Amino acid sequence: SLYFGYLGRKDAETAPLIDAIDGVIDAMRADGRLAALQTKWFGQSFEVPARVVEANA
Repeated sequence: SLYFGYLGRKDAETAPLIDAIDGVIDAMRADGRLAALQTKWFGQSFEVPARVVEANA
């Protein structure tokens, strides 16, 4: 599977920003806006992990 994500430092200074972004994405997933944007820009909606997926090194 192919996933899209965003990058941010994992420290106390950026934690509130990352939490806010995660909250918006969760709200969009819950009310259907995320699926609508996926369909608009990628031609289909798809399931994405709700939390961090560790990359295989």
